[in-house]
Amino acid sequence: MAIGVQEADVWAAADTLLQAGEQPTIERVRLQLGRGSPNTVGPHLKAWFRGLSGRLNATGQAEVAGPAPDSVTQAAQQFWTLALAAAKEEWQQAIAIERQALTNAQEILAADQRVLALEQERLSQRETDLKATIYSLREQAAALRDRAETLEKQCQQSDARATSLEARLTEVTERERALQERQHEAEQQHRQALAAAEQRHASHERRWLNDLDVQRQATRKAQDDLEQHRKTATTSQAAHQDALARAADELRDAHDELAQARHESLNTERTIAQLEQAQDALQTQLAMAQTSAAAVHDSLKERVADLNLRLAEQSDQLQVKDQQIAAQAQVLAQTQALAQQQVGHATSSTPKAKRVPER
Repeated sequence: MAIGVQEADVWAAADTLLQAGEQPTIERVRLQLGRGSPNTVGPHLKAWFRGLSGRLNATGQAEVAGPAPDSVTQAAQQFWTLALAAAKEEWQQAIAIERQALTNAQEILAADQRVLALEQERLSQRETDLKATIYSLREQAAALRDRAETLEKQCQQSDARATSLEARLTEVTERERALQERQHEAEQQHRQALAAAEQRHASHERRWLNDLDVQRQATRKAQDDLEQHRKTATTSQAAHQDALARAADELRDAHDELAQARHESLNTERTIAQLEQAQDALQTQLAMAQTSAAAVHDSLKERVADLNLRLAEQSDQLQVKDQQIAAQAQVLAQTQALAQQQVGHATSSTPKAKRVPER
């Protein structure tokens, strides 16, 4: 069974890198070990850095009898300075990366907000256009209903005119029938008078001729009156029939226009219903887009807050690292001072050569 990277392994690899003159970093330690993840190596390496000053101090105190040469001390100081500078640069790069990520997240949030604003404006404009279209169609429907009512009134008027014309035609027909009856009665009277005149022909020839003349004139006048009435009735009947035909045509046209208007009104009402359904769907889409945009906005705000928190943690860690570096530099200075004191003490404790007395 494979065993994970332990603290002792990380510390040993860091010591090896330090002895080789390289700065111990997470990647270098991982390369040195040949395994381990950054999340595992990182905490162990931080612990190694925290204990480095104590180890150096303990090493300095343990080697009192043998002070380090100046070249070693200078090399260690130079290496330590480079290590501190590299560590600080690494932390600054990490902070720069976090700040860049925060800037990118803020830019993404601003872009999403602009896209959301444009989408809301587009949906609002579309809703306004739909409302205007619905209002226009409702006005058209109202106009069509008014037109249909007008056509119905015209149809009723045409029906009334047709009824009146039919009544007048009936009246003319009755008058013609009455004239025909009067003509028939006049002919009967003429025949009766002619028969009576023939009976009285022998004794009353002169009177008969006069009466016959009177009767013929009366008959001719009755025939002329009848013919005139017949012509008048024919002309009036033809006029009434023409008027009735025109009224029937007008009534048929009015019925056709009414049917067309009703059909257009039905289509308009269907279009209005479809547009209202589209408006409801658009309002639903707008609500969903606003909800989605709010969720994205909240997610981005949480991400920005998380990045700000991470940046603050990185800043705190950098401050702690700076304090550790300062403490380690102080320990190094103390170690160097102790080494110099040990060198001076060793020099002063060396026995001097005895002087030869003069003779």
